[in-house]
Amino acid sequence: MWALSAALCTSGHGVRLATAQPPLRAHSVMSSYDRPSCPELPRGTSDVDLLTEDIIRKLDVGELQSVVANLEVAIFDSPPFDKVNEMDRRRKLALALFLQNDPALHPALIPNAKEVLRQKKGADAEMQYVLGAAMRSCMEGKSSQLMALHCFEKALELQPEYPEAGEALEEARAAIMLLAL
Repeated sequence: MWALSAALCTSGHGVRLATAQPPLRAHSVMSSYDRPSCPELPRGTSDVDLLTEDIIRKLDVGELQSVVANLEVAIFDSPPFDKVNEMDRRRKLALALFLQNDPALHPALIPNAKEVLRQKKGADAEMQYVLGAAMRSCMEGKSSQLMALHCFEKALELQPEYPEAGEALEEARAAIMLLAL
């Protein structure tokens, strides 16, 4: 409830009674029931947990955006300490963001890929590659490039026959050499 203010306000035109005002807030809180509904999942999928990575890889950008919206809501609405599918959902979310091939989405991808790698203790070659590529595209500076380089090296350590990671590793090394000049 808003508190009624009975303070008198004065102005150049006389005295007036202040009216009830909502309290000022730094941000507004939106509950899940205020949220607009998510777009339908593509290809007749009824639940984000039924999406496979193979399905996600075959989607177009519009369908990937739908998947991203649904996965974000599913992750956000999961009860605390009961996130059975969190790692799988975050992996799918990072992959769906990456497959859109839009560097503007990479800042949202990075924390999800990092969380997957934290839970898997770094043992996911594809997430290592995705994280490194995202870091190279949206972060500047030698330390970010070195972190991306480390991700590509780890991806190749886990999966030696990973051509994308090998190419990205060479590009990262060249970028670091240019930064050293």
